[in-house]
Amino acid sequence: MAGKTWFRIRSGLLAYGFIAAAATAHVQLAQLRSFPFAMTLGFYVVCAVMLLAIPLMLVAVIGFQAVNPFSDKMWTRPTHQSNPFRFGNPLLFFHFAGYFFGAAGLGVLVSALWNGLPALLGGLEGMVGAFTTLVGVRWAMHVYRFKMAPVS
Repeated sequence: MAGKTWFRIRSGLLAYGFIAAAATAHVQLAQLRSFPFAMTLGFYVVCAVMLLAIPLMLVAVIGFQAVNPFSDKMWTRPTHQSNPFRFGNPLLFFHFAGYFFGAAGLGVLVSALWNGLPALLGGLEGMVGAFTTLVGVRWAMHVYRFKMAPVS
């Protein structure tokens, strides 16, 4: 498929992630509200620490694909026109996943207007998760630059 088609597909999936997260955030938050405050706070702290480890974990996972003989010989830089489901280049999927997490996090963040503080915290964590995923993709592009196709 052409780049324009993949841009439309990706945009539709990102819009779906935003709308679904905004519309269903109250379901997950209702479960969190049933826990004691200290447990809920602990949950958010553990999630925040784990989010900060995402770039290192991504570099490790993508490293397995860098030496995989079935991956593409040369990887192209991820763009919004790329097919994120082409398995020969793991950067494309994780790039899309980062933006999808960002769209969902933004949806939860917007739902904080009617869901309150837990949605605000959840949305911020989603946004941080998206950012750290994209940082991990950038680091992997740098660490495994021997796999990257020259920029034309």
